[in-house]
Amino acid sequence: MSDTSTIFAKKLAPRGSVDVMEHAGFKARLMMADRLEGESVHRLPPGLPVPVFPIAALPAAPESWSREAGTYVCPVAEDWGLWFDWTMNDPLNTAILPSVKGMNPITGQKINTIDLEQYKDKCPIHGCNLSHERFCEECGYKLPPQNYVCTGYLWWDGFRQPDGTVRQFFFTGDEQRDVASAVIGKKNTVPAFGFAFFKPKNPRVREKEEYTGNGEFVVAANINCDETFSQPMFFSPLNTPDNYTNSVQSLMRSVDSVEEPVISMSSTIRNKLENKSVSVGAGARINQELQQDTLDIKDWNEEPSAIIRLYFVFEAKFVKMLKEGGIKDISGDDTGFLKDIPVG
Repeated sequence: MSDTSTIFAKKLAPRGSVDVMEHAGFKARLMMADRLEGESVHRLPPGLPVPVFPIAALPAAPESWSREAGTYVCPVAEDWGLWFDWTMNDPLNTAILPSVKGMNPITGQKINTIDLEQYKDKCPIHGCNLSHERFCEECGYKLPPQNYVCTGYLWWDGFRQPDGTVRQFFFTGDEQRDVASAVIGKKNTVPAFGFAFFKPKNPRVREKEEYTGNGEFVVAANINCDETFSQPMFFSPLNTPDNYTNSVQSLMRSVDSVEEPVISMSSTIRNKLENKSVSVGAGARINQELQQDTLDIKDWNEEPSAIIRLYFVFEAKFVKMLKEGGIKDISGDDTGFLKDIPVG
């Protein structure tokens, strides 16, 4: 992302928010993008980071939500396209197990355990043997090589399809479009994204990295192969979609003046969305193949090194949360234990 794009995004950031989520040295961003349309297969869409709030800064967040380190909250709007950005992590030594409302968007399975899995011989659901290219007779389609993202391509844009595309993530108030509810049952869903980060037992060493142009890096590592990492594109600050600018500027006004929330919708729709849960739908097709891991599953640590959670609500519900509890300053005293002690 260019420096000017970063400055642009920070200027739009509401008070108390950040655009990068962090935990135990790992980082993630939720990227807002145009919602794609039509039946053609699209390229990876550009995006800009969505402002998020550490949950510790929101005293009125629901009691059922986790308060663990690495937990954030994000106000959103309908019809935002979105994707997950993990490119700030080591591309050779990071695996990410993603969750969308409690469901893995790669496999469609409910997240019961936080484990990396590879599928080579057996179907994890039916236990039957897989045939050519991991085809399962019981499922009726080809399984992915694994249930996580790695091998340098550290981003993900939608719900996986076996044909080498994904269906774009997008936010909606239409519960009939919520993929997780339809696949794993609404009672099993949570209003959050989850990212579990894993490290290999023996970290791979980058020997060289050459920039080839067009946003591509060729990286040779000690795994005796060359891997081309094509970075996703970001919005230019001179060509930023109006829906992003309008939504975030609206949010800024809402945060700065919770007595009179300003959002670009009628009061009827506002009240409706205040009580609506956010659904994540499957939109247009995007050309995105899951890259097969070059390591064996036993080469990764069994336990994640970090977990980042991001709860999401419609802006009207978020403003209500601010009215009830405000934004708590969690920066702390910058003098620490030297407070009230003569210094200098």
